[in-house]
This record gives sequence, C-alpha cells and structure tokens, in this order.
Amino acid sequence: DCSVGSHIKNKALELHSSFKSSDTNKQTIISLGLNSILSLTLNYPEGQSTLFDPAQWRDLKRKFPRRKYETSQYDHIKYKLHLLLSCHKVGNSWNKNWYKLYRITKALQKEYDAEENGECEEEDFCLFFIESILKLQKHHAYLFDDNVDKSKWDYICKLWSPIMEKLFAGSSLRLKWGDTKLSLADIEATNDLKPDLRILQDEIVQRYNRETDIAAFEVSKEDPGVQKFQSDHCKLMLECKTIIDMYISKGFDVDNVDCIQICGLDIIISNLCLSAPGLYIGNELFYGSIKGWVRGTWIAYRDSKSKLPPAPPNLVA
Repeated sequence: DCSVGSHIKNKALELHSSFKSSDTNKQTIISLGLNSILSLTLNYPEGQSTLFDPAQWRDLKRKFPRRKYETSQYDHIKYKLHLLLSCHKVGNSWNKNWYKLYRITKALQKEYDAEENGECEEEDFCLFFIESILKLQKHHAYLFDDNVDKSKWDYICKLWSPIMEKLFAGSSLRLKWGDTKLSLADIEATNDLKPDLRILQDEIVQRYNRETDIAAFEVSKEDPGVQKFQSDHCKLMLECKTIIDMYISKGFDVDNVDCIQICGLDIIISNLCLSAPGLYIGNELFYGSIKGWVRGTWIAYRDSKSKLPPAPPNLVA
C-alpha cells in the first residue's frame, strides 16, 4: 500500500515518457500527477479517476468534499429584483418582453447605483450583469447560436471582460488580461505558465510596483472538446499550485486558491488546496451556464411561430 500522493505520482512517472503519444486522460494523469495534484472535478472514468476503482473514487470524493458557496446571503437581492422575475409574459413577442425587461433594469439601476450609494454594490453588479446579457441578446445574438463559429475572444471582449472588470472594481485588485507569466518574485522556479487573465495585488517595493498573483482564469470557446477542456483544467491546477507554493515560500498561511475556467457562456469555479504534505486536491466549487439560464426565454427562435417558455426562476440567482 502507498499514499494517494505517491500513487498518482508513481503512475505519472511510469507514463511520462509517452506523454506526446498519450490520449487526453493519460496526459491529465501525467501533468497533474507529476505535480502531486489530484483533481476530483472529473467523474469516473475520466482523468485521474481511472487510477482508482469506482468505490475508491467515491471514497476520495467523500474524504475531500467540495466546498460550496453559501448563496443564501444574497436572497435579499432576489427579493429586491423580483420585478425582473415576474415581468416576462408567456405569449408576448420577443421584442415586447425584451423592452419590458430592459426598462425595468434601467429603472432599478437608478435606485441601486453603487457610485452614489456604496451599500448597493451587490445589487448594482447584478443589474449590470442582466443589462449586459440583454444587450448581448439584442446586438450579439450570434453568441447564442450554435451554428455560428465563435472564438474565445468573442466571449472575452463582448461579455466576460466588462463583467469581470465591473465585479472587481473598487476591490484594490487589478485584472491583467492576455498571456502574461505568473509573478514569482524572489522565488527560484521555472515559470512558463501564462493564464488568459490574472487577478493581481499591487504593492510598491523600493519605488517599484510588484505584482502578486491572487487567482487565474483560462478561457476557451464554447464546447471546446474534451482535450482542450482538460488541458485548460490541468493548466489552471498547475497555476494554482504555483501561486500556493509562492505564498508558502514567503511564509504566508495560504493553502488554497480559487480559479475560473470559462468555456464560451459557461463558467466553472474550482479550488486547489494543499490538503496534506505532498498532496494537492482540486475540486469544483460552482458551475453556471448563461445559455442555460436564458436560452429560449428571450432569444428569438429561428421559427417565429415557436412558443416562448416561462422565465427561468434562477435568472437573478
């Protein structure tokens, strides 16, 4: 018998010489195993789950349960924005529903303006998010069309960049877009990792600005395929490990880091935690799909006779 950390690393060492010719699952096993990472985000028989039998995999998921975000603290926001949940009417035209939603959103934005009242930041962000989706549906509806080819930059420029910048505005954190290397100041390590987006904390050290990474994002187009999806996931886990190791080497008590993987209109928030000496555990914290929330509700169908379904109850949530 050997520990979980030893088991995944030994298997990775056994396979690493054939990395380039290996399938996606084996490449995941090699990349994560060599870095002492066990990702529990995938289901059997995907990724590292194939190193264990189904019962062992279930036991590991029970031993290292994923942490869930507590969303009940935001119930008051759904109450304040209840008008948006009730204004959509089945049978109304797409334009009529859209304009009614837009008018109510703009009216509520005047009431919950974070620039005038800092206590309304959460409501202000939710309304900005809804307004962004409404404008996306009207002016960039092709992003919801499976028959139109899109690149990851379509989603970054038209949706995720403005939303993320709004989310972190006033937080003292800075977003750095584009393929730039993680900052490893004062750390002796090889660093070829370039996230699509880095969340940074700036500080002045001897008159010069120093960047410290807080979290990383990877972005792909919608339905990127198994190979691209798992490749981005592995990259994120390695980026999180690098950030954790950087903090620990500096003496900070930081043993876990969150990261975000975006696939078109889908968003996955994951966490990597140093759970034991020589073992990092990755878990999914949240999955959400904008297309799943609004598709078919306010998007015009190709067939004008198609009946509109009722509004999804979790639109604001």
